[in-house]
Amino acid sequence: MHLTLRFLGEIPRTAVDGVKEALTGLQFRGFEAYFSGLGAFPSMKRISVVWVGMTRGSEQLNEIFHQLEPKIRQLGIPADNKGFSPHLTIARVRSGVNRDALAEYVSSMREHEFGGMQVTSVRLKKSTLTPRGPIYETLQEARAVS
Repeated sequence: MHLTLRFLGEIPRTAVDGVKEALTGLQFRGFEAYFSGLGAFPSMKRISVVWVGMTRGSEQLNEIFHQLEPKIRQLGIPADNKGFSPHLTIARVRSGVNRDALAEYVSSMREHEFGGMQVTSVRLKKSTLTPRGPIYETLQEARAVS
């Protein structure tokens, strides 16, 4: 599970260094994030990602995003045409098997409360895709100020 502030994709090493530098200048206070309701991208008819929505903490997450985004754009990384929509990714769907049952389940959980967590850091993650799933590595971390 993860909250994605910005998907970067394949970027050159110099851009990675620039993103690391941007994270060193990030200023934010720790905050509580609360999660409620399941949903799916791109739609309930073509589910490829199942997500949990944020009911609290999205304003703070947006502030962090808006601190980092201009610096990322200055590195020559284009804007994400999907925009920023705070959510917790919980699953990726690779096949159409049982898709109707999954859509029904996701719909039935639209109002479900999942709880919360304390957000105390932002990490730049590298993912290496393997046949057994992605391997994640932290390249840089920015911690909340007290």
